[in-house]
Amino acid sequence: MSLRSSPKPAQSTSTRPIFVAAVPRACSTAFERVRDLSQFLHPLASRHTEYPAKQVFMTCPDQVECIHEPFGEPYYYGPERLGFRFNAPDQTDVRSKSGHPETTYRHIFDLLIQKHNFLQKDVATNQAMARRLFIKDIGHYLIPPSGPASSVVPSLKDYSGSFSNISTSTSTSPSPSDLMSDRSNPTVVLVHLLSQFQFAFLIRHPQSSIPSYYRFTVPPLSQNTGFTYFEPTEVGFAELRVLFDLSVIVLDADDLLDNPPGYVAEFCSRVCLSYSPAMLEWGPSATPGGARLHTEAEEKFRKWKGFHGDALSSTGLKARTHKKKLMTDQECLDIWTKSYGVDAAEQILHCVHANIDHYNYLKQFSMKLPPSTD
Repeated sequence: MSLRSSPKPAQSTSTRPIFVAAVPRACSTAFERVRDLSQFLHPLASRHTEYPAKQVFMTCPDQVECIHEPFGEPYYYGPERLGFRFNAPDQTDVRSKSGHPETTYRHIFDLLIQKHNFLQKDVATNQAMARRLFIKDIGHYLIPPSGPASSVVPSLKDYSGSFSNISTSTSTSPSPSDLMSDRSNPTVVLVHLLSQFQFAFLIRHPQSSIPSYYRFTVPPLSQNTGFTYFEPTEVGFAELRVLFDLSVIVLDADDLLDNPPGYVAEFCSRVCLSYSPAMLEWGPSATPGGARLHTEAEEKFRKWKGFHGDALSSTGLKARTHKKKLMTDQECLDIWTKSYGVDAAEQILHCVHANIDHYNYLKQFSMKLPPSTD
């Protein structure tokens, strides 16, 4: 199903948790830190996206509380795990050492609902400013690698948990329950739970995101990450396309990197958050309490060891001086062969080709800035 082309910002979604679903290595960790209204927060853990996307929203603790990639634990390690990487019998010790061998999708929803409902109760009892959950995660954690789910995971079969005080009545954005039924649901999560999020997608051209992800699955970086081989089912484009009916907000990381102030401000407008240029700066000396916030970010990102070094070492999201140009296949092969060898270069290129159609489909709906009035 194809959604509308250029949706208008939602007008009344001020209590709905924001769920940014990304492909790996799409600058989503930096984007999160930008707004991590939670740079003063207690989020979950971390994983692999890339230099600053998540960090944008970690700079706004007065507006949001960031939860970092919570669904990675049940996807990789728990009894309902969907991913292939740590699923083999000889990976039992890895799953156990993760600390999450018993974590289910229900556990994550219990945590998110508890956190959301606490924020809403705080508003009601203390007349505090409303804060929203800001969840950044990898989109394919909700769909089996073999394709759309045939059923909901066992822990959610009879789940009745709900986010309290969700305002949807005047929103211009259709909810998932308007676009799919339980029968057509491609995920392992109940539609009534999906319908309570305000989804946005963060994408990046496969020519950039896939080789970037590959780099973390081979030495020397794999010695840190523990991801010891490249798994094409983890690049995430096909799954985001399947999930597209959940979202009317799509942001391309290359657009974000070309114009951070413009696209972060537009994103904030669409999800009913206030934009400030200060969202684009972070680090130990960026703000009062910055050192403490940086330490908290290090704790959050520790779960997926080795994937977030560039995000932690960055101090903000600044526009690059030159737009990124796509390369020819031969140019790609030349560069990747030099870095990884002939066989690996051909594997990466094959994976890029397999995902370009999915990227192009999503790209046609990506966020565009209003015409300049200058």
